Amino acid sequence: MSRAAWSILLFGLYMAGQGLLLFFAPDLLLGLLGIDPALDGWVRVVGIALMVLSVYYVWAAQSMLVPFFVMTIPTRIAQFFAFLWLVAQGHLGAIVIGTAAIEALAALWTWWALRVDWRNAAAK
Repeated sequence: MSRAAWSILLFGLYMAGQGLLLFFAPDLLLGLLGIDPALDGWVRVVGIALMVLSVYYVWAAQSMLVPFFVMTIPTRIAQFFAFLWLVAQGHLGAIVIGTAAIEALAALWTWWALRVDWRNAAAK
């Protein structure tokens, strides 16, 4: 498995973990993020969506779908800026910047890994 595939695989597993927490124990994760407990089922819907998306990431990594790897980079970085905007607007506490930073750093890891993989392939 390439470096980029590993970055996507591990990010997919990270997403699956978040999804499982949001589905089965939403108030645990929300509490860690300084967000009020869930009063309805929408947070569990988000958990299901994260679990579904995580399957795409894991499958793409195992299938070496490089165009998928590339596509995730700007979207994960955009998510970081969207979280920053939500914090700046007062919709979320500053602690969520930590999870957003994980997303952005994971995207940069994928970008770096792709560059290394391509450089190694070109050198052969």
